Parts: sequence; structure tokens; C-alpha cells
Amino acid sequence: MKKYILIILVLLCCANSFAQITLEILKPQIIELDDTTTQELDKFFAKEKAYADSLAKENSRFIGCWPMPMFVGGETALYEFLNKNIQNPQVDTLIEGKVVCRFAVEEDGSISEVEIIKSLHPKYDEEVIRLVKSMPKWNGVKGVSVGFTLPVTFKIEDEETTKKEEKN
Repeated sequence: MKKYILIILVLLCCANSFAQITLEILKPQIIELDDTTTQELDKFFAKEKAYADSLAKENSRFIGCWPMPMFVGGETALYEFLNKNIQNPQVDTLIEGKVVCRFAVEEDGSISEVEIIKSLHPKYDEEVIRLVKSMPKWNGVKGVSVGFTLPVTFKIEDEETTKKEEKN
């Protein structure tokens, strides 16, 4: 019993000494800067900001930001809009598959730079481009243009599936 108490005391002492070491490492140090050093730091940060601004101009499309632009009514309204307005293209035989489209939502909420990044068939691609360009303005984010990727799936519905859905 005495051995266990001794072991526990030794462990507590060790744990306490580790905690003290950690606390000493985390103590902040105040460094006094002279005017020359402060001016050099200001120049450095000004150069860094200029570089970051030039990158932002070159790569004006942000993949993500907070808050993200949103279709008016949310994601559910976006899918309702797509389902309501999509049309099967006039082709010899209907095809099932997915077209993936990329577009930008400008800061005013308008859609621009619509492009297909995964094609199914030229007619289907045209339909997706038409559909995306016909979307109403989104809730944009001031000062930022954000890129989105939208997959659009085309499925061939047979008559039995359509009748079952109409009954429910």
C-alpha cells in the first residue's frame, strides 16, 4: 500500500513539474522596438499586402468565402428551379449521364463564366449552359466573385416510374 502511495506522489510531482515547464514556455515576452525596426516592419507588411492584392486580382475567382453566395431560397429552391426548367435536348436517342458545369457568382449575384468541365453530349451541354444562365440572381457577397461547380444528372424515366410517382 505504501508503495502505491509513493508511486502516486512521484507521478503527481512529475506532472506538476511538466505543467510548470509548459507554463514558463508559454509566457509572452515583450520586446521594445525602436523606430527604425517599426518602419522596417511596416514596409515588410506593406509589400506583403501588395503581393496578396496582386494575387487576388490575378485569381479573382474564390472557391470559398464566408458567407458563401446563395441561390435565393437556398439549396432546395435551386434544385426545384433546375427540375422545373430543365428540358431534354432534341437528340436521336436519349442519354443518361451527368454534365458538370462551373460558373461564377459575381458580387451583385449575377451568373458569369459558365463552362462545361465534364461533357455528356454537345446538346446536353448546351441545355445545362442555358439552364445555368437562366438562373435568377443569387445573394452575392460584396467584393467577392465566387466560383461554383454544379453537377446536372440526366435520367430517362420510363412510364411505370412516372405513373408510380403520380399516384403518390
